Amino acid sequence: MSAEESGYKKEALQVESNRFPTMMRVQAPTDLPPGYRLQVADKYEQKFYITVPNLGVKQGDVFIVPTPDGYQHDELIYAPKGQWRDGICDCCTHGPCHPSVACAMYCTPILMGQVMERTRLTFCGNLLRKKFNPSAFKVVLILTATYAALNTIFSCYMAYKTDVEEAGNGGYQVTINYGPIPIIAKNILGVAFGLFCLIALMNTRRNVRGQYAIPEERCYGCEDLCCAFFCTCCTVAQVARQTGDYAKNPAKCCSNTGLPEHVPYAAPMAV
Repeated sequence: MSAEESGYKKEALQVESNRFPTMMRVQAPTDLPPGYRLQVADKYEQKFYITVPNLGVKQGDVFIVPTPDGYQHDELIYAPKGQWRDGICDCCTHGPCHPSVACAMYCTPILMGQVMERTRLTFCGNLLRKKFNPSAFKVVLILTATYAALNTIFSCYMAYKTDVEEAGNGGYQVTINYGPIPIIAKNILGVAFGLFCLIALMNTRRNVRGQYAIPEERCYGCEDLCCAFFCTCCTVAQVARQTGDYAKNPAKCCSNTGLPEHVPYAAPMAV
């Protein structure tokens, strides 16, 4: 082997070592103590061993472990090791008209729900710990549609109960014919939905970082909260790019995961 070929091979190995698949989710078949070596099999009957985390698990719990060495399957979506695929402000990496950009700007909760679905999180952005759990995307979609409908109803009612008449001096006189209840209800609805989106996005980002072993870079201890609060659209878009690999898989606005149906979920499940 020539020196040039050896250099290419070394570089290729180095690139490969800096890439790793997502963490793997395992559902405990019974109560297991910390450090227990458990043989599991994925849905394709590939068998391997994993180590139970330090705190142990209860029957039915779903926990995350590193993907075993040598485990290969098309279901794994690869990403840079220990870092984001790109920066939080790189929303236009795939072009300003990319579906992920449009969804992040105009339908932020919907894109968040798609990320939850593809990474197998609950609608609150937490780890899925039960066998049965409603589709995160569908729950977020229902909540978003309900909020939009109720907000529209309150706005139309308040507009209907507001009279605008021309005044004698060329101005307008506005008469409000409703009490404080519609205003209070509308504000409470907006605050509740906003808090839900904030907490869900914070949890989603934190768990995606855990799946991809991404450490906090600043605002240690509250980076996920700060990003979700101050950079909501950019945060959702970044998490979507991290879990979607849009360079290989085209994005779709109208799907549960934001990806074509044939594209597998980002985090495979072993049982």
